[in-house]
Amino acid sequence: MSIVGDDEHGKIILESLGVGGEIVKRMSDVDTAKMTVIVDVNGECHFYISEMECFTLITPKLIKEYQSHLEKASFIVLDTSFELDVMRYVLDVASQANIPVWYEPTDVKTAAKIFQVGPQWKNVLHFVSPNQNELKVIGEHFNIPVSESMDLVATKSVAEQLIEHVPVVVTTLGAQGVLVTRKALQNEPFYDERGELITDSSIASRLYPAVDGAEKASEILSVSGCGDCLTAGIIYGIHNNLDEIGCISVALKAASLSLRSFDAVPRTLGDALRR
Repeated sequence: MSIVGDDEHGKIILESLGVGGEIVKRMSDVDTAKMTVIVDVNGECHFYISEMECFTLITPKLIKEYQSHLEKASFIVLDTSFELDVMRYVLDVASQANIPVWYEPTDVKTAAKIFQVGPQWKNVLHFVSPNQNELKVIGEHFNIPVSESMDLVATKSVAEQLIEHVPVVVTTLGAQGVLVTRKALQNEPFYDERGELITDSSIASRLYPAVDGAEKASEILSVSGCGDCLTAGIIYGIHNNLDEIGCISVALKAASLSLRSFDAVPRTLGDALRR
């Protein structure tokens, strides 16, 4: 659910979404959100300039307008683009309709935002997908001891303590790959046949290296969008009843496609996931 302006950018976005565009409101008095990312020769983001004012118009009233769509969702993905009252309203809907929530921290400055809305997140938040810096901020919010360097050992320690609050922690590690922390085996899916989150073993963290060759600097065009595509890949795998290994395999493939594209979400992503 989002807002776009009555401009060329908004038109392109709506056309690209197809039927998904029915829950994106087009408004004449705002500009579509834009972000210009400056990347180096290795595709790493150095800084960005953004124009995101339209997101302030996403209010509980707007969510209520599309609430019937929200209540039919099998999964809700929340990032930090929204005000606290909007996040609170969405979490209330998720709780009432028993819909699992995935939280994408998005930015180190707002990484712990969902935990500031009140207790609403506690019953519905199943996944959180920070990078190492965002994990550090979230850890500090819960008074978990964090290391200044946040190497792999320190990252694993924070993620495993965070499990006390969020059942599944998916930490993105850049060229190292992704660390999955949960109370289940890697050959088990995330949900059972009744739709219940599987938590049947001791806490374990598993490192999945990046797809072979994806880390080659000569092939990387931009890291922007890589984490979003990784999240999309895992959720796609969940909906296709794949186990953890299968979900992460699909996710890393999606992330690799993003790395090799100047588009944050490559146009080939859908076809690649369905193969």
